Amino acid sequence: TKARSNEGTKQRRHEATKARRHEGKKVCILVGKLAHPHALGERCFVLTLGICSGKGGTAKTSTTIGLAWSLKDAGLRVLVVDVDPQGHATTCMGVERQGLQLTTGEVLMRKVSIADAIVETPWGIDICPTNERAGEVGAALEKEYYGHESLRDALASIEDDYDIVLLDCPPSLKSLTASAVYAADWVISPMELSFLSFDRLVDLQAEAERVCVKAGAPPISVLVVRYDGREKVLNELLLKTLADEEAHMMETRIPASTKVKQAQSAGMPVQEYAPRSPASKAFKALAQEIKLVAEGGSRVAA
Repeated sequence: TKARSNEGTKQRRHEATKARRHEGKKVCILVGKLAHPHALGERCFVLTLGICSGKGGTAKTSTTIGLAWSLKDAGLRVLVVDVDPQGHATTCMGVERQGLQLTTGEVLMRKVSIADAIVETPWGIDICPTNERAGEVGAALEKEYYGHESLRDALASIEDDYDIVLLDCPPSLKSLTASAVYAADWVISPMELSFLSFDRLVDLQAEAERVCVKAGAPPISVLVVRYDGREKVLNELLLKTLADEEAHMMETRIPASTKVKQAQSAGMPVQEYAPRSPASKAFKALAQEIKLVAEGGSRVAA
């Protein structure tokens, strides 16, 4: 009896410690249906997706490019905006970063229109490219009270030209990511199943609420990437942890794949490099899931 009592005491202490650790940090995410569902492809509506995590190495760029290709393949007009000074999305879409005169950086500083900075790619997807100069822009935006509004304003000028815009964000939660979150209708956060990933998700939600205090923060969904189905016990444990924190999970999971890395090295989407790979099929499923949610057909209640 004493042993059971001690065990119960330990359990209560553990739960209390866990509650204190996450007090005020619960991830309350309003996802399932967007606030104003519309059929993608209608000229009256453009959906802006921010691909953000605030953490490096979480497959943000590969998610952006793979998703962009699948949405284009579904008949949508797609624009990728490279908000990351590293310019990985720019490179992966086959655009040479060096020597670029008009980039996302100039757009954010309101020096040029976004229409002038956009370039076509061989894959039927347009991109607003970037390079290292965007890092200097990020520092400048930190000093401007309304700096985070510039990307949203720029996108408003081309809303008739595209059905969906994907914002590839840098691995931080500073001004460039804040600008993307402010412009986004919906944020998708790629995440490997790891306990270390959860805090960055909480931080992303807090940043969204800070930046969008007046307009309301966009809904955030977790996309599991580099998924290894062999790790069944660990996967179940981590997925339960996310569920306990009320994080909305995309049903599609992007599997771990060497083909994605090889495609990036070749400067092309994985669907062009390895069209029959599991990753290519997963991105197609993800595009269909996003269309379903955007059009108000998700089974998850808002």
